[in-house]
Amino acid sequence: MSLVIAFGGPPHSGKSVFVAALYARTLALTRGNNEVFWLPANPDGEGIWFHEIPVETALELRVPQQFTDEFRSSVIDAISTVRGSIALTLVDLGGRVGSDTEAFLSATDGVVLLCSPDCATDLDDWRLAAKRTSTPILAEFSSVLCYTCDDAIDSDARGAIDLDSTPARGTLVNLVRGGAYSSCYTNQVNAFADWLRKYSKKVAMED
Repeated sequence: MSLVIAFGGPPHSGKSVFVAALYARTLALTRGNNEVFWLPANPDGEGIWFHEIPVETALELRVPQQFTDEFRSSVIDAISTVRGSIALTLVDLGGRVGSDTEAFLSATDGVVLLCSPDCATDLDDWRLAAKRTSTPILAEFSSVLCYTCDDAIDSDARGAIDLDSTPARGTLVNLVRGGAYSSCYTNQVNAFADWLRKYSKKVAMED
C-alpha cells in the first residue's frame, strides 16, 4: 500500500519550504531507500532541486509554465505510476483552488493544509475542495512569520503542533526559503514526518 498526500493552502504560506523539509526528514528516516517521492503539482518551475541550491540561483534557473490539460494529465499519470512502488508521495499543490486542484486531490489519499493568518478566509476554499473530492484533511497548520522589535525575523521563535487532534493542528514559524531559519521549525517537521510514516503504516495494515 502506498500513500499519496497532497499539501495545499493559499499562496505564500511556506508550503513548499515545509514540504522540502518534510521530504528531507523522511528521506533521512528511510535512509534513501526509495520510500518517499516529492511530486510538484504546480507548473511554477520549482521542485526539490529548487530548495537544494542558493535561492538566487534557483530563481534564475526557474522557468514557470502555465496550467494546461497536458500538465494536469502528466501529474495524474505520475501519481498512478508511483502508487505501488513508492511508500509515501508528497504532492506539492499550487496556492489557488481550481479545477486542477480538485483533479489532483481526487487522486490522493489525504491533504495537509497550511495557511498564514492573513489568508485564513481563503482556507475555506481548500476545505470545500477537500470536501467535494472526499479527501480527508490530515492536518491544518498556521504558518507565521515572527519578528523581533527591530523588524528582523526572530530566529529564536518556535512553533508547536498537536498530533493527537483530528485533524492535527498547530503553528509553524518562519518557513522562509534558503534554510536560514530552519531551526525555528525543524522539531515540528521532524515530529510530523514521524507521524506521517506511522500513519502510512497504519493505513497499509488496514488496507
